Amino acid sequence: MPPEGVRSLARSCPARSLQDATLAVGYFPSDDRVLFTRDSGGNELTHLYVRAPDGQEQDLTPGDTHRASFFGWSQDGGAVYVLSNERDARVQDLYRYDAKTYARTLLYAGDGEHLPGAISPDDVYLLELATQQRRHLTAHKGAAHWKAATFDPASSAVYLRTNEGTEFIRVERHVLATGKREPVETPSWDVLSTAFSRRGTWRITRINEDGRTTLRVHDVKSGRRVHLPGIPEGTLSGVTLSRGEKRMAFHVDGDRAPTPSGRTACPSTPSSSPMTGMASAARRAKRTPP
Repeated sequence: MPPEGVRSLARSCPARSLQDATLAVGYFPSDDRVLFTRDSGGNELTHLYVRAPDGQEQDLTPGDTHRASFFGWSQDGGAVYVLSNERDARVQDLYRYDAKTYARTLLYAGDGEHLPGAISPDDVYLLELATQQRRHLTAHKGAAHWKAATFDPASSAVYLRTNEGTEFIRVERHVLATGKREPVETPSWDVLSTAFSRRGTWRITRINEDGRTTLRVHDVKSGRRVHLPGIPEGTLSGVTLSRGEKRMAFHVDGDRAPTPSGRTACPSTPSSSPMTGMASAARRAKRTPP
């Protein structure tokens, strides 16, 4: 039996094609359906598809002249968010698809200036979906980089990346109820991303450390950084947590090829020994012959 959070792809992967570009997005959070993108004959007009466990495929975004892409899952896994330019080829609209019925709802009609999660690099706006009201969160003077990173699990604050007033990009938290903004993570390098695990147990930050991507894991409840002992030299990427958040899979890209992989057990609770298996798993992956 495969480890927790790891499922066999042998019966679930979309069929191979020499003409169409097919890329996996991932499994549905609660079952073995697979979400993937595919174009037609290399036309780069990607659509979003679902493949059922019995092999049946369904195009969620049918049509001949538009492009669609995966935007994310709802926190409970009950909906998938999709960007599409089918209404107007010049803009991207945001849709919510019910994960069971595939019924969709238009959440945001693109205006050609703003994209959900891809805001212009110097300003961030908050869109209230229920009222369609927009709030400017990052008013400032002078040149500065501001970009939305993620919401906290309770949707009470939005985490932002900015270099305003500093050389490097850091993480700040904007509390939605009060408008208060406070620093969260200020390394001496640029923060590439920060995101929460599905259950909100961990916050994982990627940092461009002198051209090498490094990883920082924080225990959300305590706010403390989790020590990852003995990680070999190299770039960590492809970090994925199991559904139970007890295991982590990742890649270590070092001075050997092909890129080795690692798998480790996360602590059962945030207060237990933090990810002590990471070092040995990473070292074993590093030693694996090409």
